[in-house]
Amino acid sequence: LLAINMGIGGIMGVAMAFLLGRSRLLNPVLVVLGLAMTAGYVAMTLTGSLPLLVLYAALSGLSGAYFPLLYSAAFQLRGVTRDRIPIAVAAVMTAVSVGMVGGPIMTGFLEEAMGELRMPLIIASMAGLILVPVGALIVLVTPQADEPGSGPQGPVPGDSPAPFGADAASK
Repeated sequence: LLAINMGIGGIMGVAMAFLLGRSRLLNPVLVVLGLAMTAGYVAMTLTGSLPLLVLYAALSGLSGAYFPLLYSAAFQLRGVTRDRIPIAVAAVMTAVSVGMVGGPIMTGFLEEAMGELRMPLIIASMAGLILVPVGALIVLVTPQADEPGSGPQGPVPGDSPAPFGADAASK
């Protein structure tokens, strides 16, 4: 099931990043993907049918397209200069890592406290809802204003491209 989910998510992620990486649709797509991810994982938890489980895993895999979109969003955040993009990417990776470590621990504690696994899995499935406020609130630069010096304030210090080739040798 994980292979189906991740495989479809990976393919869709590449396609979505290519198609929407610099689009104004990025925000609403992140909201929809967060809702779809949550619905898919809850449906996987509640079903008792193996064919439906495989179908839900495939459908929730579509929502895995959020991951490359979040990475591409790091390059378009308003106020984040090129020298700070690694910090934005590290924040995304940190959030994912915290969820990967904390999710099973939280689910285990809840399972022990509740005496059953279904409700803790449904609660853990709600983690995808974090994409809803991210998609709704993240402020991206518009495609026509993303070049250094093209915004109303002029060039941003530290936002010039790194020298390359002969320019780098002369510096």
